[in-house]
Amino acid sequence: MKKYYLIILTVLFSTNSTARNVEPNLCQEKEHVYFSCATGEKIVSVCASKLSYPGYWYLTYRFGSLNNKTELEYTSTAKDFNDKFKFSYSGYSKGSTKELSFNISSYTYTLHEDRHVYRDDSAGVYVAKNGEIKKYFACNNSRVDDGSLYSLYDLKKEGFPVSKPSGIGTKAP
Repeated sequence: MKKYYLIILTVLFSTNSTARNVEPNLCQEKEHVYFSCATGEKIVSVCASKLSYPGYWYLTYRFGSLNNKTELEYTSTAKDFNDKFKFSYSGYSKGSTKELSFNISSYTYTLHEDRHVYRDDSAGVYVAKNGEIKKYFACNNSRVDDGSLYSLYDLKKEGFPVSKPSGIGTKAP
């Protein structure tokens, strides 16, 4: 009997030690979560339709709270992605930088996710007006990719056009 308890405890503790913290998200059930994080009381999510039909997918940025109050939603389809979003990626031996940005009037919203070996990782959203940073929403924790989840990097693998990052995430807010 003690042997069975020991096995059960071993399984429980090994499962908990490898469990990942998955951030809450604002994506709908029919969407993949490519990025999500809590920024204090707000949530930032990047969601995409299941990309099983080339040319018919969409990508949506949402900002709001879990109580179904979306404060900002910005969507593109496959046809207008290049006109609405700019996706940037740079990978190097000790890290990577990913950015997704879009404009609404004179405002630019830039979501960044930076992973580094020799300094702290960071993620969040910069809001700039006419090129001047007005607000930064730092992520408490960005959604961890455990191999079974989608990440911003997967946008590159799905064939989204990629450009060079501005490096905004490496600047202090």
